[in-house]
Amino acid sequence: MLNDYYKAAADRLSYDPLTGALNWIAPPSVRSHLRGKQAGSKYSDGYVYVRYDGRRLLAHRLAWIKLTGVAPDGQIDHINMIRSDNRACNLRLASVAENNRNRTLQSNNTSGYKGVTFHKGTGKYQAKICVNKKRISLGYFSDAESAAQAYQKAVGRHHGQFARSQ
Repeated sequence: MLNDYYKAAADRLSYDPLTGALNWIAPPSVRSHLRGKQAGSKYSDGYVYVRYDGRRLLAHRLAWIKLTGVAPDGQIDHINMIRSDNRACNLRLASVAENNRNRTLQSNNTSGYKGVTFHKGTGKYQAKICVNKKRISLGYFSDAESAAQAYQKAVGRHHGQFARSQ
């Protein structure tokens, strides 16, 4: 049902894959003054939304429809993690797990490195990675930097193009 709104809105928009801009080519009749103007605005969560038929639609999903002609059956990942950057070169189809791999350091991280925690029992830093819903220990290290290096090697091997170690 929601995909119908996305498809209908996409039919009324043009898309520039080099800039990521969506422009109204046929705005809703009450907003005919918007013809040719850029559609959407950036919200506090960093995403650009387009208002259509009383709904807020994500601009990157509309851009994907304009690029491929079909509504995405998964999530759309922003490769550079800038949520408002909807250029074609920055968008890719991703599963929930793949999209979660392409995340920055969590705000509650205390080691300063992704995949690294301090293990109180041993007094050492432990590197861990999640692969296919299973958490794998990469070992214990005397310093956080060594644990981070182990995580960086593992993340490249296991997460491929969605690897992010920072």
